[in-house]
Amino acid sequence: MDFDKKGGKGETEEGRRMSKAGGGRSSHGIRSSGTSSGVLMVGPNFRVGKKIGCGNFGELRLGKNLYTNEYVAIKL
Repeated sequence: MDFDKKGGKGETEEGRRMSKAGGGRSSHGIRSSGTSSGVLMVGPNFRVGKKIGCGNFGELRLGKNLYTNEYVAIKL
């Protein structure tokens, strides 16, 4: 990810789409899959990936829509 400090001019396609998961730090809508693989999911179609940022109100993680294969940013 190429984020700069001046309004995010260098951000890529993954950083342009935003998806909010739950409210604040609650885990509403966030679940791990039924297996013991430890895959974190947001709802039925978003898989949570690596941490790409953090701030005072939560952290930002790379997510993937499993139905459309689009990458999104998920705020947890």
